Amino acid sequence: MKKYLLYPLYIFLFVFLLDKLFYIPEIRELFVKNNYNFYDMIFNFEDSFYDYHLEKWKKKGFSEEEIFKSSLVFIGTSRSETFREYTEKDIINNPFIRDQNKILNKPVIAHFMRAGTVFHIYQLFEHVTEKYPKDVVFALEVNYGGLNENSYIRQRKDAENLKWSSFKEIYPMLSTGQILSFVTSRLFVLNLYSVSLTKPFQKNKDQSPEDLIKGLFVLVKQYVATKTDNASGFTLEGNLEGEESSEVKNNYKLFIDNFMNTLYYKFKVSNTDDLLFKKMIQSAKEKNLKIIFYRPKIHKDLRKETDLKFKEAEEKYFQDITSILNQNGYSFYDLEKEGEIKCAYFRDPSHLSKTCIPEIIEKFNKVYTNEK
Repeated sequence: MKKYLLYPLYIFLFVFLLDKLFYIPEIRELFVKNNYNFYDMIFNFEDSFYDYHLEKWKKKGFSEEEIFKSSLVFIGTSRSETFREYTEKDIINNPFIRDQNKILNKPVIAHFMRAGTVFHIYQLFEHVTEKYPKDVVFALEVNYGGLNENSYIRQRKDAENLKWSSFKEIYPMLSTGQILSFVTSRLFVLNLYSVSLTKPFQKNKDQSPEDLIKGLFVLVKQYVATKTDNASGFTLEGNLEGEESSEVKNNYKLFIDNFMNTLYYKFKVSNTDDLLFKKMIQSAKEKNLKIIFYRPKIHKDLRKETDLKFKEAEEKYFQDITSILNQNGYSFYDLEKEGEIKCAYFRDPSHLSKTCIPEIIEKFNKVYTNEK
């Protein structure tokens, strides 16, 4: 056998062995830009809020059993973020709710991934629903934009960072490229990471995982969130839809342009993500979860742009999803539907302000309590 025919094998073995040097933590730390497993970082961070949720309500006199029996746990993208941020100040004298005492005594927490694709949200959903007891009520965000195969967020590692158990669970739904990426990541350590040969010489070192998670998936927000007081002294956060100042409108336009050119860039539905969302419904059914599915409300100016891109396809998608949810006995709330919620104060075109959160909580609180 001619020697030159073995050259590809020699090259493969050399690269394979060289790659294994990066199993040494000191070498990986020196050259790797993202020296962490993406999902481990997310899960560890979100687990800290699980602990925070328990401690917060125990201090208010609730037992652990009482906390979980009455908890409402949101799962989604940054559109679910304000469910973790709101405070008593956003409840007391809020003009959009009927019974503030119930909301004041309602344990609510949110677990989210900013700009997360459905692929990412599936991983978070599986982790969170395993973490909490089955007594809690979950509220899962349904975000059509998260299905985009060409979202800039796809540049992050998704299939490569899967654990073996997760890969076995979902591999029939993965594309050939995702399967190959996962397999390659097991053969070559560096397929999990981004390497920089100049990193050892950089003056500014990488941020810690905690700092990274705060900025991870953040689309630069360029908006003006105002605060005004109503007659009862309640502070309204954000801008009322349709009554923004010229400065806010200009910032909204810039935000929307950035949004459409990144998260909704060359919009195309990922078949894998479509299947994974339906798998979440199946998983909820198999685990006998109490769960609410909801579509978040976005600003009419952003809706106008998304309608130009995929209005008919999105409407068809929600018709199909609603049908599947109905067949499985689950509630679906379309907060985009006119009159579904009264509050229309926004932080930016993609996110409702904290002022609107108590109204949504009050609405969802009735689903499993048979209240009218």
